[in-house]
Amino acid sequence: MIFSGLWLGTIVCGCSSDGQSDDIRYATLYDVVEYTSQNDGQTIFSLYPPEKDDPVVLTAFSSPDLGKLEPGQALMLAYTPVNGEAYVSDRIEVKGIGSVTNSQLLKGAPETLSGWDDDPVWVSSLWRAGRNVMMRVSLVYDDKPRVFRLVVDETTMDQEYPDAYLVNIRRSEGENFLRQYYVAFDLYAFWTHPQYRGIKIHVNNSNNTSLDEFIIERPFSLSSGDEEDIPGGGDSDAVKKRE
Repeated sequence: MIFSGLWLGTIVCGCSSDGQSDDIRYATLYDVVEYTSQNDGQTIFSLYPPEKDDPVVLTAFSSPDLGKLEPGQALMLAYTPVNGEAYVSDRIEVKGIGSVTNSQLLKGAPETLSGWDDDPVWVSSLWRAGRNVMMRVSLVYDDKPRVFRLVVDETTMDQEYPDAYLVNIRRSEGENFLRQYYVAFDLYAFWTHPQYRGIKIHVNNSNNTSLDEFIIERPFSLSSGDEEDIPGGGDSDAVKKRE
């Protein structure tokens, strides 16, 4: 059962032909983690439990192919703790790697949010992990590129909890099947502004229509001395529903 992005694993005992246990095999865990570094045959991942600022450091003595993933970006990691204890900093054995859509919080004018809620999003879980907001969602499949972004309304940025919207705009109108995605939105630039106590995320949530607002509290330990600009997201794509 998944809860806020973490999978729980179990211990599997192997048995010999005479019924005695001959070894212990630890179940594979599946978590969304951050890629930290890779060098000298060693790969470091950071796992942030929900709402925690300090990561669990997972060290693999191997160099799996991470493609074009950059440090700080998220991925789905299938792994086994070498000592069998889950969610503690220690060595792991990597079993597999899956993709996570990495993006960042954008800032836009209200007109760029037109139609943000026309296409619903099935939200299975949403949580803060370190500087990121992670989501496990299901979207109606579309073979054309969609607009999918997290945009904070710039007219609300004088509030302690500015309003951000999960924009999901398909380019097709036809019905189709749902496909599951993991998404990581980097909010670091937003967190560098000390006047914000948190952010309010609005979602057209088809999984639970009454649960359409999520309050993410500020991780004070991530504050820095220098305020960074939140990138702009006010292009015309978001207001052009379907062409």
